Amino acid sequence: VPVEGVSVNDVMYVYFSTGHFQQLVLAKSMDDGLTFELVGEISQESFINVSIEQVETDVWPGLPAGEGTGMIIFGSGTYRQSNVKLAFQPVDQIEQKEAIRYFTGLNETKIPQWSADENDAIPLFDQPCVGEFSVTYNSLINRWIMLYNCDAPRGINFRTATDPWGPWSEPQVLFDPWEDNGYCHFMHVDWNFDACDEVNDPNRLYEWGGEYGPYQFGSLATGNQQNTTIYFTMSTWNPYTVVLMKSTLEKINATAVSEYDAFSLSTYPNPSNGLTRFEWSSDLSGELSFKLYDAMGQLVCYTPRLKSKSFTLDVQDHPPGIYFYRFLDEKGHSLSTGRLVVR
Repeated sequence: VPVEGVSVNDVMYVYFSTGHFQQLVLAKSMDDGLTFELVGEISQESFINVSIEQVETDVWPGLPAGEGTGMIIFGSGTYRQSNVKLAFQPVDQIEQKEAIRYFTGLNETKIPQWSADENDAIPLFDQPCVGEFSVTYNSLINRWIMLYNCDAPRGINFRTATDPWGPWSEPQVLFDPWEDNGYCHFMHVDWNFDACDEVNDPNRLYEWGGEYGPYQFGSLATGNQQNTTIYFTMSTWNPYTVVLMKSTLEKINATAVSEYDAFSLSTYPNPSNGLTRFEWSSDLSGELSFKLYDAMGQLVCYTPRLKSKSFTLDVQDHPPGIYFYRFLDEKGHSLSTGRLVVR
């Protein structure tokens, strides 16, 4: 499966994930893709799915190189069961695996540290559910933007950061198939649940569609310092096709960010035997809302206008399984997401 490609000195380089997402290999073409030759294996560990941005190294102090052009490499390992890690490689050494340096964290003075050993690489954040993903640098809002599909929370997630090594923002859902007119429109709903569309592939009336593979077109982004409209492709599983998407991201002020960071939630018991209590502390004013989704992404509970800082969820009528919850503010911004197990 081709997962990334770059052009260096008129040579086409393509990264392929092979063996059921068990390793990443690099191939090159000297004739515009008519034929390819294998360069070599890149990873069997943490960089099996990758997203690459070419940068001028002097623009990003902290990279393990001097002047010149380099590749900032974001990678994930076991498919949909791993976190994202970071590496760097000079462009003129693209065929030399040993030239890759892996991000190992910040020292006491916040300077990025690097290692030649892939096993030393650390996650950029803790959310081990990343599937296909893409990362671009948006010069309009001066942020790195990462899109990826995940099941917790369900949907196309996004994060942003001022530096490639972070800190990365908390995840927010960019595309939810129920809330953003995916299901019953261009994504198929199992007819056992609701015969609301006819967009399924042949003989797949009773298979759900699903969202994955959000690949950005970084050069097509528009906007200004306050907001940006990004474009990306997304696959839908049923129908098995690719659609073009766009979304507008807007910066929120620093006060709002600090308030979101101050939102603290406790959930107990979890796993739940029937009743689960949510309690939170926050400086946010206004009412919150609560949504609960089953493992297929179907909304099974909605509680609006939460005024106090606690409430008890009754799940005795819900079948055992894994559920995902989300708290939102009055504007619909996600404050906290998590997983709830019902026994």
